Amino acid sequence: MEANERITRSRQYMADHGMSQEAFGKLLGIAESTISRWFGGNYPSPENINAKVDELLEKEGKRKEVKSTGEIGYAETGISREIWNILEYCQAQKCAGCIYGDAGIGKTFTVNEWSRGRTDTIVLTVAPAVKSMKAVLKRIAAKLRVKSSGLLEDLYARLEERLTETDQVIIIDEAQHLSYSTVENIRILADITKTAVIFVGNEVVYSRLLGNTSAEFAQIFSRFYMRRHLLTDQFTREDIEKVFGGMEAGAAEALLEVSRSKYGLRGAVILYINSRNNNDVTEKGLKAMAKVMGIIC
Repeated sequence: MEANERITRSRQYMADHGMSQEAFGKLLGIAESTISRWFGGNYPSPENINAKVDELLEKEGKRKEVKSTGEIGYAETGISREIWNILEYCQAQKCAGCIYGDAGIGKTFTVNEWSRGRTDTIVLTVAPAVKSMKAVLKRIAAKLRVKSSGLLEDLYARLEERLTETDQVIIIDEAQHLSYSTVENIRILADITKTAVIFVGNEVVYSRLLGNTSAEFAQIFSRFYMRRHLLTDQFTREDIEKVFGGMEAGAAEALLEVSRSKYGLRGAVILYINSRNNNDVTEKGLKAMAKVMGIIC
């Protein structure tokens, strides 16, 4: 690729992505001053930069070759309606709730839709690497713009003061990663400050809080005002029609079968998008794509 063409295409890439020259340099791992000289055509040894730019533009070209028709928007399924109602109830009553069940049923998607645009809601996603009590409390503090440095007990006291002054909803997703101590301290903090807190997770949350692995968790579980166990086999044909719109009966049944399997609604959505990108959302097209994707029901 000629130097002028490479620079022209790079500027077009920046324009398409609303990206500054500094941001473009960061994307490539190159200092702003260096990328500026490269754009000016006066960088003495451009080979390394050229290689990185060529790789980036090649990837962009491949992405444009893949026809994409976008994601599937939010639709109110029976399960999402239950999740929505729990969130609304806990918010109104300023109480604790727990939503748990199979992966791929739309828990996170519904939580994000419910909390969209709300200034009184904190949504945290817990990862195995960030699950300690202090790590979680620091992330809550950051959302509330509360000082998070110092001793754990001081952080706890500052959060108690701020939450008492406000009317917040705290939603903790992937809550199965939390320890007993973390769950109990957050629940007590919410109880003292009259803050709604909802723990969202998979079957591990259910088994722990029900008491299958710890009597302590059973004690916490009994204090939750709202609890809901959600499973993939609760999806109905009506839900499929709401999510994907009208389609032939065989196609709808194929998507329902996937939704009720271990792949959940998330798997059905990915299957549908891939099939739609392949211009075939018939029963035959969906099953052919499922085979390609390794989906077995």
